[in-house]
Amino acid sequence: MSLLKNKEKIRSIYVYMIILFACLIFPNPMKGIKDIPMLILGVLGGIYLLWDLFSERQFLKAKYLGLLILSCIFFAISMIVNFDSQWLRNTRALVFGIIFYFILYCCNVNTPKEEIKNQLSIINKIVIIVTFVYGVISLFLFILHIGIIFINPFGDIFPLGWELNRFNGIYGNANVIGPAACISAIISGFELKLNSTGMKKYRIFLISNQIIQLVLLIASASRGSFLMLITTILGIVFPYIYSKKNNFIYTIFKTILIGIISTIGIFIISSFINIIVIKEARTYYVDFSQNGLRFEKVIVEDELSNPTLAQRVLGIENSSEISQTDNQDENKNIPDNENDEVTYSSGRTKIWKSGLQVLKNHTFLGAGLYGLEEHMRDESDLFQGESATLIEQNYIHYFSIHNDFLQAYVSGGLIGGSIFLLLFILIFAYIIKKIFIVIKRKSDNFKELIYYNGLCLGFVASSFFAFVLYFNAGSLGILFWTYLGYTMYFARNVVE
Repeated sequence: MSLLKNKEKIRSIYVYMIILFACLIFPNPMKGIKDIPMLILGVLGGIYLLWDLFSERQFLKAKYLGLLILSCIFFAISMIVNFDSQWLRNTRALVFGIIFYFILYCCNVNTPKEEIKNQLSIINKIVIIVTFVYGVISLFLFILHIGIIFINPFGDIFPLGWELNRFNGIYGNANVIGPAACISAIISGFELKLNSTGMKKYRIFLISNQIIQLVLLIASASRGSFLMLITTILGIVFPYIYSKKNNFIYTIFKTILIGIISTIGIFIISSFINIIVIKEARTYYVDFSQNGLRFEKVIVEDELSNPTLAQRVLGIENSSEISQTDNQDENKNIPDNENDEVTYSSGRTKIWKSGLQVLKNHTFLGAGLYGLEEHMRDESDLFQGESATLIEQNYIHYFSIHNDFLQAYVSGGLIGGSIFLLLFILIFAYIIKKIFIVIKRKSDNFKELIYYNGLCLGFVASSFFAFVLYFNAGSLGILFWTYLGYTMYFARNVVE
């Protein structure tokens, strides 16, 4: 028993270290310094897994671990079959993914519930504090309409604050600030409900953080983050309504109604926050790649209308927006073709189409993890209309299809992708089954189980538009597998 307690304490400390690492590297400029900390954490995680393997083998008792291992095997086979110059990145993504996600997902079911709740509260506080700091800086850039072109010593360019008419905040990418802000706002809500009783100052801090993060989420106009927020809300609301009325039809109707009202409310708020005309866009260049720090201020006189979240979700065309952002984020994949009807959805659908074209040529064993970028160049029309120079600049490390399940099929083939999909179907079918059991019994696991299941469902929903659940998804992948592991703990402690 003593060994079990010590191992769980070591595991929890290790998880805190990974979570802190994941939150700190949310901003794109921080990713350039992540390799050494990741190597240290990977080695420590590998030692822990070997210790567990030769002692109690607790991690092997995790639910559906066999499917997770099997999917990793097929991704490894695809990586070997598509062995190329990217073998080092492929291997690193696979090895570190296995180490991190096995430890995060394999939460020991025998650990006392109060200890698990305490671990979750500490994890939530780490996420909230780091994103609060980033959020305050981002809000400052948002209000003052400041753009910063940050160039690190290696010559990598990161647009911070305002980049033309997209807001990136301190994160350097509108599709990073959105998920970070969304997760922080949701977790703050959980802490308010579960761990803030009698703590007035903490509650004020949590509410302040929620307001900041929701403003930034809407300002980012990130569709995946919007989908995460709405799915999390509905994932929590549905079981609560059902527990009160125990009427399935009524529950579905009311949940849909709440979803519609929430969506309309967010769209209305977004039109006030996002329709901003910038008469004077201040852009500061901070360059560490030259001999010493080069700093200059450029004032651009222009009218830049930031697209609203509603416009991006509904795919409403805006010709000025498209013309200014052909080389930004997902819209940079849109060829300059007068005959094409271009909307905010065109970038994603074009990427998905290119993924299907690659899958057609690598049906059974897939194209590998990082080998995908080469295949997308040669076997799809993703880069049609782009110059060779622009392709080299923008897509040299391009490997995300912006849909994790399609990515699983393209990278692991029909078998590997199907196993990956089956893993998630079984996990959430199991959790939802346990939720209905606790609803009937009024179990004290009810709140934790539905809250964190709602959040995990939100992660999965956003994965249809972003890179979230995968082996090398970085911050989002680490956070998802952590919360999924704790959700499975609460589900497995429900006795049928």
